[in-house]
Amino acid sequence: MGAGGSSVARRRIVLGTVLLAALPASAQTGEYPNRPIRLLVGTAPGGAIDIVARIVTARVQKSTGQPFVIEYHPGPFTAMKLVAGAPADGYTLMIASTTITVNPSLYPKSGVDASSIAPVAKLTDTPIVLVTRPDLGVASVAELLRLARAQKGKLSFATAGVGSPPHLSAELFQSVTDIDLLHVPYKGVAPALVDVTAGRVDVMFTSYGSVLSFIKANRVKVLAVTNEKRIPQLPDVPTLRELGHPAATFGSWTGVIAPPKTPPEIIAIVNRELVRAVQDPAVQKLLFEQGFTPSESSAAEFGNLLRAETQSFKALIARAGIAVE
Repeated sequence: MGAGGSSVARRRIVLGTVLLAALPASAQTGEYPNRPIRLLVGTAPGGAIDIVARIVTARVQKSTGQPFVIEYHPGPFTAMKLVAGAPADGYTLMIASTTITVNPSLYPKSGVDASSIAPVAKLTDTPIVLVTRPDLGVASVAELLRLARAQKGKLSFATAGVGSPPHLSAELFQSVTDIDLLHVPYKGVAPALVDVTAGRVDVMFTSYGSVLSFIKANRVKVLAVTNEKRIPQLPDVPTLRELGHPAATFGSWTGVIAPPKTPPEIIAIVNRELVRAVQDPAVQKLLFEQGFTPSESSAAEFGNLLRAETQSFKALIARAGIAVE
């Protein structure tokens, strides 16, 4: 190319750079997003993750002008495998929960773990609460511990299934407080709660959202939350940390992940839109009403959480001897 052609090329590059800087982020990445976004959910419709997905994506759709097509793929790894194998163009995402850092240790033969995806953003904390049947006769965690030690191995606790976050929370609580409870796993939250309220099971660890109506109707008694801090929905209920059991602190969450090698600029756009959505007062109100605590993060912060949890859950599952395969 001659000197004139080279000069034109340089001018085009400079002009292109100036124009690029003046464009919004979506235009800088080929107008991303410019078509519907596929959002994978690893559970059946109507569950906690689905609720968060619908609340948050409704807000993102308004800001981006692009709809989210929600697909349900129940199973430990079905959605994870789909997102891990999808094109890294930002048009296939997955809304996930704590289970993606738990399941690899429960299903070690799967070959799937959280390192196979790109973290985008944490959206909410999902508070886990410790509740008892109303007629158990305990009014605090301290009284529950005294009763459990006096009746070693006789008190029972319900969960929505082996290896679920509430189950792991209960196992951690037992380990930290040196008590022995009998685990009664159920296939879902609803039948477990029915048996707790009927007095057939003594204690339950479960998400706040799932037991909200039971709390309001005084059909269960809430003793503590496992989160780091008290939750706005239950301002008078202490955390296990406050009660002298900081090592029993247990968090559960929802967040969005993307296929491996998704370009950082696309991750940044999706993160920005998700964070804006979660910070919207109207969205926060809806999340609070459904039992969630808004808790946005950067992609890097979310990635650090995924790595740390994967290791800590691996140790907890091994220590508790939990196995599903």
